Amino acid sequence: MEMFGYLSVFYSIILGLAVTRVFSGFAELINLRPRVRWYGPFIIWGIFLLFFSAWEWWVVFRWHTHSGWSFPLYAFLAIRPSLIYFAAHLLLPDFQNEERIDLREHLARVHRWLFALMGVVFLLGVADSALKGRGYFIAIWPWQWPVSTALVSMAAVGFVFRSEWLQWLLPLLQLGALAYFTLTSSPSQ
Repeated sequence: MEMFGYLSVFYSIILGLAVTRVFSGFAELINLRPRVRWYGPFIIWGIFLLFFSAWEWWVVFRWHTHSGWSFPLYAFLAIRPSLIYFAAHLLLPDFQNEERIDLREHLARVHRWLFALMGVVFLLGVADSALKGRGYFIAIWPWQWPVSTALVSMAAVGFVFRSEWLQWLLPLLQLGALAYFTLTSSPSQ
């Protein structure tokens, strides 16, 4: 097995845990539905984390031609999926022991953490691109910088402001930016 294939297994496991957390968390909420007060932005966040996890796994393939692997580089790359997993677990913890589950209240408790974690993930994506070399960075920067800037800005705004309408708007905009990313990029770029 080549080095990238070997190292990407661990990356895939971490992202698989994030996807599992989202699916199992929503399944748990459905099973507990008589005790659940649903909230739209919470659901949008779950969808965003699910698709972002899948997209993150897709684009890690961009490292497949890299040959100068080191533990510090791999440790750096492992930070992003780890933070995505943390965000998924913050959004969807174990709700079994709660009598009443108000997803609006829960999101209000964790929204700053979610926006902070995802803001760091977005910034690390820019660093990830820069680590692939100057030529790569210059080639993708015309389409990546507006999307990355938008995502980091949305994370900062979501972290600072708690407005109800922003709790609806920002995760929807993040989903839109992710859709743009997926339509304008490929795992081999």
